Amino acid sequence: KFTGSDLNGMVEKLVSVYNSIYQDVVFKVDLDLDMPMMIRMDQDQIKRILVNIIDNGIEAMDKKGEVEILTRYNRDSQFASIEIADKGPGISDEDKQKLFLPYFSTKRTGTGLGLAIAHNIIEEHNGQIKYVDNEPHGARFIIEIPG
Repeated sequence: KFTGSDLNGMVEKLVSVYNSIYQDVVFKVDLDLDMPMMIRMDQDQIKRILVNIIDNGIEAMDKKGEVEILTRYNRDSQFASIEIADKGPGISDEDKQKLFLPYFSTKRTGTGLGLAIAHNIIEEHNGQIKYVDNEPHGARFIIEIPG
C-alpha cells in the first residue's frame, strides 16, 4: 500500500538495527537533507528490498567491512534515489545480466528470488533498480523511485 513515508528516517532506523547486530561492519550513511519528508511508496516493500540488498552485501563481505548507503533527491525529475554499496568481491560480468532474473542465485542457499522480487516492486513504483560496479571493488545497487 502506497503512503507518504519518510525515506531518510527509514534508512536511519534500519542502520541503527544493523549497527547493533554487526560489530565488524561499518555503515557510512549520507542522507540528502533536501529529501522531502514524505515520499510516496510502499514502505514495507521498500524496506524489504533494502534489507535484502544490505544482507547480500554483508554476506558477500563475510560480515566484516563497509556498507555505504546514500539517499539523493533530484528536484528536476522529482525522483528519490537510494544507493547501497559494499566492498565485497562484486559480481562477475557473466552474472550481471542474470541478477534480476527469478531463481538466479550465486549463493548455495539462495532461492534467487530476492532481487527478482525487488525488481518487480520497484517497477510497481514506476522506478528502476540497477547494479553498477563499486570502485575499486564491490557491488553498488541504485534504486530510483518517483517522489
